[in-house]
Amino acid sequence: MYRAVDVDSGALVAVKLVRRQPGASGPARRFRREFSAVARLRHPNIVAVYRYGVCDEGEYIVMEWVPGGDLWQVAGRRARREHEPRPLPLQWVAPVISVSAQVCDAMSYLHAHRILHRDLKPENILVDGAGRARLVDFGIAKPLALDPVAPLTAVGETVGTARYMSPEQARSLDLDGRADLYSLGVILFEIISGRPPFTAPSLFDLLMAHVTEPAPRLADLVPQLPRSLCDVVNRLLEKDRSNRYPDAGSLR
Repeated sequence: MYRAVDVDSGALVAVKLVRRQPGASGPARRFRREFSAVARLRHPNIVAVYRYGVCDEGEYIVMEWVPGGDLWQVAGRRARREHEPRPLPLQWVAPVISVSAQVCDAMSYLHAHRILHRDLKPENILVDGAGRARLVDFGIAKPLALDPVAPLTAVGETVGTARYMSPEQARSLDLDGRADLYSLGVILFEIISGRPPFTAPSLFDLLMAHVTEPAPRLADLVPQLPRSLCDVVNRLLEKDRSNRYPDAGSLR
């Protein structure tokens, strides 16, 4: 990723480059999917994508530059690998909830356009200095808008980041917007409590934990939190998606 200047407008932009890899078509295909998924979308909480191109080094996307940090920084935490496993101080909870509400707005828009993000995590939620959130990284988003009657699903693929993956995503089942809601629940649990709801020694064990193990109760780890907030997070982490919120608008 590079920060650059658009020579026509003088505006700062971000340039995401995928370098050519002989014999490897996967990264380029994922890259083109990212562009096709979001190029037509315009929402204040989704990073704007301007153009796609090819150069000597490989393929690139030009997109909106978002000054600031990701959700870890908003929560006053450093990168996940550096932060201590301690609950979030209460004064940081309100900004996290404000950003999460904006993520719900972005997801409502995405799902209405028949697109699943499928890789929600704190690093993919950018926040500028004014507190405005943007969703980024749509490389494994599932665009289905070309067929207006197709179900909002993705069958037979296990994709995403295992730490935030819904049980149905871990099982490669058909997906709908509630998979993204589960991921947001994992994010909130981890940011607020200081620890993910599930840990395991291997990728397979982590996926199985999402599928089979009941999530810890957030109130047990952060007893000073409002009960209503704990109830929201607990509902998002339900194994059976029919027990979660039906859509991002209801969660909002």
